Amino acid sequence: RTLAANCFQCHGTNGYGLEHLAGESAKEIVDELTEMQTKNPRADIMNVHAKAYTKAEIQLIADFFAQQ
Repeated sequence: RTLAANCFQCHGTNGYGLEHLAGESAKEIVDELTEMQTKNPRADIMNVHAKAYTKAEIQLIADFFAQQ
């Protein structure tokens, strides 16, 4: 939850907000964030956020949102 809290501002507390993450499959979230890590950070704020996490942290965040 602590790692995922960074996402709450845009995606809502526990993933219930703009572009819901709550209940989305962990694999889908991991795939999306991993793809964002490869993109230009100047193109989108999510690319910047994605680059800040390790693979293990992304998995923890994805697991958290998938369980909501």
